Amino acid sequence: MMGRSDAYDQIAIASAYHAGPGGLCLAILMQKTERQIDVFAEALETIGRHWVATIELPPEALYDGIAVTRDLVIISGKETKSHFVGRLGLAEKDGERLAENFIQGKNGTTIEDGTLLRSKKPIPLKRLHWQRLCEDHASQASGDLVSLSDLGSAIEIGRAEEGYEFPEHPNAIYLARIGNRDVGERPEDVGLRPQNIVQVRIPADSVNAAFVKNALNSDFGRKQRELLKTGSNAPVLHASFIKELKVLLPTLAIQKEILDYESELSSHEATILSLRNDLEDLRRRVWTKMSVDDSARQSLEALERLLDQKSDGTSNQGLEGWIESLPFPLASILRTWQACDPAEYETRYKHLLHFFEAAAQFMSVILLSGFQRDHDFYELHREGLLKRIGGAGSSLERPCFGTWKTIRASLGKIVGKLTNFNGKKAEDIEANNQQSQKLFADPSHQLPQTVANTKFAALFDDTCKFRNEWTAHTGLVDPKLASQREQELRLYLEKFRSLCGGLWDHSLLIKPESARNRRGTHHHKVKVLRGSNTTFLTEERTFKESLDTEALYLVSGSSDEALMLLPLIRMDSSPASAKNTCYFYLRSSPQGEVTFVSYHHHQEAEFKGQYDEVGDAIRSLTEGPGNS
Repeated sequence: MMGRSDAYDQIAIASAYHAGPGGLCLAILMQKTERQIDVFAEALETIGRHWVATIELPPEALYDGIAVTRDLVIISGKETKSHFVGRLGLAEKDGERLAENFIQGKNGTTIEDGTLLRSKKPIPLKRLHWQRLCEDHASQASGDLVSLSDLGSAIEIGRAEEGYEFPEHPNAIYLARIGNRDVGERPEDVGLRPQNIVQVRIPADSVNAAFVKNALNSDFGRKQRELLKTGSNAPVLHASFIKELKVLLPTLAIQKEILDYESELSSHEATILSLRNDLEDLRRRVWTKMSVDDSARQSLEALERLLDQKSDGTSNQGLEGWIESLPFPLASILRTWQACDPAEYETRYKHLLHFFEAAAQFMSVILLSGFQRDHDFYELHREGLLKRIGGAGSSLERPCFGTWKTIRASLGKIVGKLTNFNGKKAEDIEANNQQSQKLFADPSHQLPQTVANTKFAALFDDTCKFRNEWTAHTGLVDPKLASQREQELRLYLEKFRSLCGGLWDHSLLIKPESARNRRGTHHHKVKVLRGSNTTFLTEERTFKESLDTEALYLVSGSSDEALMLLPLIRMDSSPASAKNTCYFYLRSSPQGEVTFVSYHHHQEAEFKGQYDEVGDAIRSLTEGPGNS
């Protein structure tokens, strides 16, 4: 069946034939792809006619309900050695200049005013602009301008099928086919569905993917991507044009210098983000309390003094306050980092790596604990979760940083859909609302929504990658490089702080102590495990059900329910110090021996023992509730 565009082409070809060898034929046709241009030009050549000019028409010139760009095509019986292209403007003078340049066979002052091509076929104006953009860029900077195709890159377009994931590649970038999203180093950076993302796999010996990503996110890179899109209603960057995207490659030494400079910029970005987080903390505090107390005024004055001094350091006051709002398992690690000698850069950045691994595990345990409150709901997703964990080359018996980030990302996607109420029917909203409360004991949904935030995926992907790369070599690290690493991780710490928002003012980690039951209500004295101080404050709270004094819980807002955490994080008093110490689950053996590790208590960083409750929890997660 012939489409409308094909029918128009046939009419134009027939009209050109009947115009005779000495005549001209003018036709208005839909703008063509490169393949369609070749077909149309060849069809004209077979009847002795020649396509001599193409004038792009403004959308307002002709509209019949089809949102496509149209061209005024000029066909002649006389062969020419060039092809004239231009764009017709709405002003009368635009048309006059264009007509004059066409008649006289000369170039206009701009591409739109008329350009003579040394070709018998047209080139789209956007492509001409792209060619000139590349020429100008190459003349202004040092290095070779090479295409992604020249680098030997392989390209894969994502698919719409359920559960599709791009193949793993250590040196890949991801581009949006639609819109103006940044190029990323993972699909989550782009923030679109897989079918609207293209993976570009770059040979590792060609160039670092981070360098290519930054180059394509520069002004030059953004303009390229915009100019190479085709289509007028919803422009798309097709895979064939992605291969043509160009990157200016200086020498390897200059590439390293640029990436080092980018790292220095990141340290200043951490300062700015820290200040922004301080402002958000102050704003959140005032609007939560609905009052401006002395503490709020003093904090604002301190921030103003910092800005007046134009300090090049980070806003430690706000950061310290935030650290003391964190659950103790995380706050204690950051306090160890802060207490470390400022000149011990290598030790300091390793503390931050421990923090991010512990944070990924803490968030994963929150999600796993929530799913364990509804075994039927967990069973729907258990097989898929275990498949992803296995696909990452790990297991719950011997987990690693990668295991925890996989769990958080996988369960986070499920929770994200559950707690996203936009555009859903009333009955679906109510069902999801009840399910979320059942899992996480938080009527406001702030706890699950924050922990499930998809932006954490990129943060943990990056910091896990840093951990693997930076700890692979056991030799001494140059102090300058170690300092750069700490600054880079400091930026990620501020990003983590920003993503958490006010969560840790809303959800508190507690350990129940004594309890009394009065008229069906359970009154508990609880230790609030908040901040880095090992002397925890005690509060009294009431709950609908009795709490296990051996377990840790999260309680959100004024809820009378609490989320019991799986025993993969535990509090113990170290025999040597008698101080409260937090231990994270590290591994379990087939014989049932469980190893825990502390990231802030170095004298007894690991301890082992038989913990039946841990084995039960692991079996319930891997084999189902009937096997715990």
